Amino acid sequence: MYLYQSFFRNVFNYASKFCKNKKHFLLICFLCTNLVKGQNIDPSTIVSVEFKTGAADQGIDYFPDLLFGVSGADVMEQLDYMGVNTLRIPVSTPMTQTVADILVSFIQDIYQNGGHDLSILLSQRKWDLYKTTQQEDWANDIASAFNAIEEAGYGNMVKGCIFDENRALNGSQSSIALWNERHNGVLEALDLLNAKTNNAFKARTVFIHGKGYGSQFLGVKASSDQLSFPAKMALRCTNYAYNFKYFQVGDPSDKSLSGWISHFKNYCCIKEVKELGIPMLFVGDAGDGLRPNSFIVNKNPYGGPGQHVIKALRDVFKEYEWSGFSIGPFVREGASQDLGQTTSFAANDGVLSERLGQTDSWWTWYNTTRSESTSIEVNSYTDQIKLYPNPVSCGYVNIKYEPVLRANGVKVFIYDISGVKVQSLEGNIQFLDVSMLKKGMYLVQFVIANDVIIKKLKVE
Repeated sequence: MYLYQSFFRNVFNYASKFCKNKKHFLLICFLCTNLVKGQNIDPSTIVSVEFKTGAADQGIDYFPDLLFGVSGADVMEQLDYMGVNTLRIPVSTPMTQTVADILVSFIQDIYQNGGHDLSILLSQRKWDLYKTTQQEDWANDIASAFNAIEEAGYGNMVKGCIFDENRALNGSQSSIALWNERHNGVLEALDLLNAKTNNAFKARTVFIHGKGYGSQFLGVKASSDQLSFPAKMALRCTNYAYNFKYFQVGDPSDKSLSGWISHFKNYCCIKEVKELGIPMLFVGDAGDGLRPNSFIVNKNPYGGPGQHVIKALRDVFKEYEWSGFSIGPFVREGASQDLGQTTSFAANDGVLSERLGQTDSWWTWYNTTRSESTSIEVNSYTDQIKLYPNPVSCGYVNIKYEPVLRANGVKVFIYDISGVKVQSLEGNIQFLDVSMLKKGMYLVQFVIANDVIIKKLKVE
């Protein structure tokens, strides 16, 4: 709130000083405040996926086609059904003209197929941002990407930038000194970026990964207070947020749900971000997404940390009311087994294929952090309920229960993609009347005794 107040105060002071006519004064204030409002983004509203421009860690400097042969129309249809409003794009380093052209072509394809309301966040990691050379490299690459997008006429889609991963701490905690380095590096890099983009990012949003790969926040509040960081950021951007990445978080001795919740709050110290009153965005795990079965009872996709780790992180984000997230690479080309554990869709011969385990985890995070539903664990009986037809266009959806789940005391809740509950039913529920629902994707939550099952439903 301080950042907005500071900007608006400057606008009003300037307008009142130079405008003698009251109508002109109000017009300037309206135009200026709406200009900034249109170019930044509210972190709490973000529902995002990632489109990678390359995979340097795999020896791939850049992908010649960010859609991997899939049509922009097919991609936009899927993004619409998922309720995605933001695309996170890690830019290559160095940002060559070839990569800039590929990026612009991708954005143009998305825009022309209905994506003109999507927001774009440009991201890049620098391991040692306190170094002047890395500040310059970060600013050069982000500026090169932005200026190419701006020149092509799509600059208004870019709502902000991300200071991505930084030097690993291998599970150790951060400190005030480390956060002073990071905060000062951010300030210096933003000065360079604004100088290279005609101050474009003064009207946009900045996102800052935690220390290490993004999970450590001990000392962030003391550093922010010591450096007057919010006031200094107000001169360089409209608003900012921190990012949490689940990677190298350190392991608690108590790996129960409550043990992990305490660990995230008090060891990773994300409670300090809550105390600062600054939003936080969840940006996935080491693979930039979530693994299959992340929320399934008695499943353990993360191995040593145990079965409760992602559920605990989800519970903390829900408690702190941080609903914005950016999970997972959206698409890669190749066989499913070659795409890593978190990529949501495979592209082969121009066809988009959903990887259900990954998207189920995506939808569960979405549903249980943004909806009115309470914190839940999802039962592994997802195949024991079937909805048909699905997609549905006839107004009614039949429900088939496997014998193990037959019960009269079923509770059914339907949520739209914004997390609003649109229907509640209880009893012997054999079908759903969806005739009054708008076209789009919905989440249907079944509560049977102690079991909770979430199914996706597409209304056409």
